[in-house]
Amino acid sequence: MAKLRAVPLLALFSLICYIRAQQDDRTIAADIVFLVDASWSIGQDNFQYVREFLFRVIKAFAIGENRFRFGLVQFTETPRSEFHLNTYFAKQDILFHIWNMSYKGGGTKTGLALEYVIKEQLTKANGSRAEQGVPQIIIVLTDGRSQDDVISASASLKSAHVIMFAIGVQQAVEWELMEIASAPYERFVYRLDDFAALEGIVNDLVTSVHMAAAQLLSDGIIKDTTAQESADLIFLIDGSASVGSVNFQYIRDFIVNFIDSLEIGPDRIQIGVVQFSDEPKTEFYLNTYSTKIEVLDAVKRLQPKGGDDINTGEAVQYIVDNHLIESAGSRATEGVPQAVVIITSRESSDDINQAELLLKQGSIYTFYIGGRDADQNELAQLSTDASFTALISEFRDIGQLQQQFLPLVSAMARREIILEPLVLSEVPDRRRDIVFLMDGSRGVKPGSLLKMREFILKVVNKFTIGPNAVQVAVVQYSDTQTTEFYLTTHDSKNKLIPAVKKLRLRGGNERNTGAALEYVLREHFTASRGSRKEQNIPQFLVLITSGRSADDYRIPALELKIAGIMAFSVSVGHPDPIELQEIAFAPYLVFQTPSFQSLLQIPKNVIAKLSTLGPPIVITEEPTITITQGSSIRTHR
Repeated sequence: MAKLRAVPLLALFSLICYIRAQQDDRTIAADIVFLVDASWSIGQDNFQYVREFLFRVIKAFAIGENRFRFGLVQFTETPRSEFHLNTYFAKQDILFHIWNMSYKGGGTKTGLALEYVIKEQLTKANGSRAEQGVPQIIIVLTDGRSQDDVISASASLKSAHVIMFAIGVQQAVEWELMEIASAPYERFVYRLDDFAALEGIVNDLVTSVHMAAAQLLSDGIIKDTTAQESADLIFLIDGSASVGSVNFQYIRDFIVNFIDSLEIGPDRIQIGVVQFSDEPKTEFYLNTYSTKIEVLDAVKRLQPKGGDDINTGEAVQYIVDNHLIESAGSRATEGVPQAVVIITSRESSDDINQAELLLKQGSIYTFYIGGRDADQNELAQLSTDASFTALISEFRDIGQLQQQFLPLVSAMARREIILEPLVLSEVPDRRRDIVFLMDGSRGVKPGSLLKMREFILKVVNKFTIGPNAVQVAVVQYSDTQTTEFYLTTHDSKNKLIPAVKKLRLRGGNERNTGAALEYVLREHFTASRGSRKEQNIPQFLVLITSGRSADDYRIPALELKIAGIMAFSVSVGHPDPIELQEIAFAPYLVFQTPSFQSLLQIPKNVIAKLSTLGPPIVITEEPTITITQGSSIRTHR
């Protein structure tokens, strides 16, 4: 960041005025309009930096009808007002608008935009207090040279005693910034190398604006306006068999009493309800009912939907896609807080990482109430804050939580709780290629295959499935091998799950595990079949077997290790632990269970390893094998 600064006499005088004004803070006021370049050269990623910059700057000011007022204009070849000086008098409303502001895109006509501000923003009808002697301030943010003339409009603004700041990023032209800005330029012009540098000028800009406002103090009485209590609130309720009808009644009564304490209506708090288990089900949308009586009657009619699994991740995706949208009643574009109350009996059956991202990127306030089997890590991952969570041993005690949650929901609706913008510094690479190798020999019965199928479902449900996430293949083997599907066959969870559920026992006699290991290495862990090994994506083989191999498995197992394929040995009643360890990539990837029924107790441990292991380091040298705990193989030749 470059800013010409020599602390001139005027700046020193302004600083003194600013310090004096702090002694009587009620006297500081200004009308400030941000004029933000939204041309194509900026791009979506950089525009996010702009949002964060505006958020942080405005958050530093005392907002009010008789204090600092803000207007915002995006400009390209045509300007567009986001809001006027008299649109919002509450800081929270402005911040919500900014965080939900869309990127415009287009050309760059700064001169036209400056003229637009004169006609559309700095008018008495749109909130300007120029006639009362309140300082008028414009902050221009641009990344390139204007496609039209800026001199005429800038001169008109300066002759009207409008204070002008100019912030230029990347390709902005310095003479043009100086033409726009007030003098001295050391104080009113900023030159930045990139948009990430905007964060570094926030404090300096805030101080400079305060100093500018302090030069033209305007007497006034402070009148802080409180935002009207409004929010869009979705209850996401576990309706699975693990809740049961009695507990569901406790949950229903809790929601009824909770809603009864809120101000309900189209201009106040709106309510929607979704039940979920294996899949989500809409009970009603935010705009289905407009009165409290209608909402309460609808909640009282709720009955548990049933279902075995609890797919919380899918349910969150569902409400974001189908409920928190304008057509379903969401007022997010108007700056109304969006909130979800998740009530669940136990840990999610599916992956919640994408759900977490959706909730946080969308600035969705998330409350979480969990039963005794709920997962504490999941609670922390999905909720907005620890104070937004509760774990209860019995659902009959859920009514006691109203005292904890009602003040938080009310404070959120009054904009007294503001979510800071989410800045994603680094998202871990969650891509994986996983091949399941199922024993289909004569020792496996149809009922046992159902358990293997359920095991696979529990594992894959915990991951995001897709070409840029986790890919899954399944092979069944006995005397011969049969590919059920390849890594690239199913590109979404919605396609993968039905395919797993359709798996049937192929039948066979011998358990040729060695030939099966050789087959998957040759037919599945190749780029032509979808393997991303060359991209350094972790490669996993999960072998599910019920007995000793009828053929030699040692050489194929060694070849898998040399290829960097991390094999898991999952055994049911297997009498030979040495074989399991020789097949597995490392001893800690061996999982044994006495029966197919108890196989379903293993997925959590398998998932943990699949989630955390990275690609191994393979070093080839001469004949013996040494496997280290750090996923590293050394082969001596």
